[in-house]
Amino acid sequence: MRGRSARLGDGVAVYARRERADEYAALMRLAGGKWYQDMLGAAVQALFLPQRPPSSILELGVGTGNLASRILRRFPRARLCGLDASEAMLGKARRRLGRWRGRVELMRRRFGGGRWSDGLPRFDAAISTIAIHHLRDAAKRRLYREVAGLLGPGGVFVHGDAIRPDQPPLRKANDLMWASYIKGRFVTLKREDRSIASILRWIDATRDAEGDRPSSLERQLRWLREAGFVRVDCFWKNFGFAVWGGLKR
Repeated sequence: MRGRSARLGDGVAVYARRERADEYAALMRLAGGKWYQDMLGAAVQALFLPQRPPSSILELGVGTGNLASRILRRFPRARLCGLDASEAMLGKARRRLGRWRGRVELMRRRFGGGRWSDGLPRFDAAISTIAIHHLRDAAKRRLYREVAGLLGPGGVFVHGDAIRPDQPPLRKANDLMWASYIKGRFVTLKREDRSIASILRWIDATRDAEGDRPSSLERQLRWLREAGFVRVDCFWKNFGFAVWGGLKR
């Protein structure tokens, strides 16, 4: 669930139209809320894994700039390069990040597609939240290798995203947890008391519309190690959402 609609290529869907991009904030406010803010906080904190502040950071799927604004405040000397396939989303990010204009470069690129990293320099850190889960498994594995190629030795990669356990009982438990949370958000924000069953249907419909393809945490930790990352670990988890990463060997 990243805020996307029209699909491009290997499972990546983009909020290409401005009216669809406008729906992103409302969707995250309803279905995200505190867990989303906690995820962003954990992802930023994980950038300290190399025990030195990064001076150059690549963000995959910068969206409206939610994560980027946190990074730029936390690391006042860092420069950030943000990629996104949607010009509508990039427009929102430019407005949000305007105060840091001299430290930010935003580029329209579809990570996961062919030659997306052409011409990019090496970075101290790479990060992505609520974006990569639109890719199929093979594309995720390839992306991890490509990200490793953009990091210098000891560089950190942090990935925060939706996850989907391989075991059906765990998938069901995660969905029920999220549905219970969203039920409370509907009451708080919309004064609507919806049943858990109706919210589960809403979650399934949203996943289909967004082109979601989350993978299990276990597989993605393994793919990071295969791509050459060490000290790979999960840094934060809330049922079906997690933050994980590692250091470039």
